[in-house]
Amino acid sequence: EFVRAARALGAGHLRILLRHLAPNVAGPLVVATTLAAGDVMLLEAGLSYLGLGVQAPTPSWGNMIFDAKPYLVTAPWVAVAPGAAILLGVFAVNLVGEAKRAQEKSAELKAQAEAAQKQHREAFCSAEVVRRVAETDAPVLVLGETGTGKDLLARAIHDRSARRTRPLVPV
Repeated sequence: EFVRAARALGAGHLRILLRHLAPNVAGPLVVATTLAAGDVMLLEAGLSYLGLGVQAPTPSWGNMIFDAKPYLVTAPWVAVAPGAAILLGVFAVNLVGEAKRAQEKSAELKAQAEAAQKQHREAFCSAEVVRRVAETDAPVLVLGETGTGKDLLARAIHDRSARRTRPLVPV
């Protein structure tokens, strides 16, 4: 909807892309990228261990674990160190992704809380309007779009009215 609103205000394609779409796509893209990076790290290490990934002179954690097989009994730390590096690397990358996801969720919850507060203020203002209008004898005309609560407001004013002399006529 924000794209349609920007288009209605005369914004061009580039402005809509940079000002409206890019900020809304950046967060989910960072989360998806960081979570996929851990998968890629595990995939590369697994393929290198099997001999299908990065080849010998290039260092790889999978190659290091494969090369440490003969030393598992005498020097297990030779295999444990690259395995721990894979574990910590994947964990760190996933932790960054989860932190970004939590940050986005927090911002979303904050926006929902602000919307609920606004709705509460509007309801309080409506209650105040009902109280003030019900105290007067002046005729009341309630206008608004479909679904905005005109009927509910008119009934509340009518019910609150001390004398109930005003006819309730929907418009």
